[in-house]
Amino acid sequence: PAMVALSSALLDGAAPDRTIWKRPQLLVTLPNAAPWPSPRGWHRDFPRLTRPGRFGAQVFVALDIVAPGGGGAWVVAGSHRLMEAGRALSISDIHTRLRRLDFIKALYAGVEDLKAHRGSVEGVELELVELFGKPGDVHVIDPRALHSASPNMRHLPRIMATDRLVTAEVAAEVIAVV
Repeated sequence: PAMVALSSALLDGAAPDRTIWKRPQLLVTLPNAAPWPSPRGWHRDFPRLTRPGRFGAQVFVALDIVAPGGGGAWVVAGSHRLMEAGRALSISDIHTRLRRLDFIKALYAGVEDLKAHRGSVEGVELELVELFGKPGDVHVIDPRALHSASPNMRHLPRIMATDRLVTAEVAAEVIAVV
């Protein structure tokens, strides 16, 4: 019931479409055997569409305690606004273009102090934010935001769930671009 109410609120009363993302995903990150200084696997789950505005949401829910440095996700806050004007682009095309930006290049190279990594790119303020919390805590991000799993430097597995909430109209546009 809580997820139904949340998805309704995030989609302006519309039901989420399950054409692309059939169900929520369980995210488990085991403790790292060796230090892993920076997240790897930065990605967006959404292509660039030609329509302006909000497209839906990606929700992360802590199912157990996810402490800072405990394998939660890192998000580049503001990154959903990068390269969002013009023609539709596939996720692959977006990543090719993002990798040309110095701020993003530094992420792929391995930023030592993620909390201090911030800056302005193409007039968009970017900042790295770590998603962590107690069981039941919910983080909502724009599905176009660049994000990555993070190293788990704690002694317990990180357990979260994620779901992508979009309308049928947006799902059809995503399929057309991918």
